Order: sequence, then structure tokens, then C-alpha cells
Amino acid sequence: MPCFSTTTSISAPPARVWAVLSQVAQWPGWTPTVESVTPVDGQQGGSPAIGRSYRVVQPKLRPATYTITSLEPGKAFTWEARQPGLRVIAGHRVEAEGDGSRVILTLAFEGWLAPLVWPLVRRIACDYLEQEARSLKARVESMGT
Repeated sequence: MPCFSTTTSISAPPARVWAVLSQVAQWPGWTPTVESVTPVDGQQGGSPAIGRSYRVVQPKLRPATYTITSLEPGKAFTWEARQPGLRVIAGHRVEAEGDGSRVILTLAFEGWLAPLVWPLVRRIACDYLEQEARSLKARVESMGT
């Protein structure tokens, strides 16, 4: 299973980080790696919920529909995109770290196509994940106290 993870420290409490990270439809406003996130059910806003799906459009990648498969409110969620022979799993976790937070973003590819697809998308996927972590840090820290 090809996978990648990145961790960043943010000078803000976990609740503030979660408030930004969990509002996935707002991601295009703070990270250049996402052009749009549209709830498949048509409902705008709201907190993530298990089973809720979003159509995600990113530069240089095919649009994908991600469905939330696990959720720890205030702490973490995982969503997955499936295609025949391939499952992309993206994890998002916020942890307390001293007076601030630590964010861990993960990306994994599973399925019989994973070993074929990973070499084609590895560089952009890893770059995007690192950019998302940097962008989240900048967004949350710019909000002040």
C-alpha cells in the first residue's frame, strides 16, 4: 500500500484548527491545491458526518468523490475515493501539542491498481499534501486569537 504522511505544528488550539479543517467545502478559500469541494447531497456547510460525500476538484488531477468513512468529532476524519481497482484514503488528524496543535495528514492508495497509479501521481500527491498542511497552518495562524 503506497502511502505518504506529513505533520505540521500550528500555533493555535486544536478547536480552532478543527474549525477550519473540518469545513471541507471552504478549503478552496485557503489552499491552492483544491479548486472546489461540493457536497454530493447539495447541503452546504455543516460538519462532516460518516457517509457524507463530496466531489473534490484539484488542479492537474481527475475530479473524485470522497466519502467520509471515519470521524472523531473535534479530532479527526478520514475520507475515501473509490474507482475500480483503486481506493484513495486521506486522513486528517488534529492533536494537542503544548499550547498549540499538531496536524497529521495522510494519503494511502490501495487496490490492484495502486502500484501502477502511485508512481504516476506520487510527486503531485505528496506536494499537494505538504502544501495543504502549510496552507492550513497559515490560515489558522492568520486568524489570531
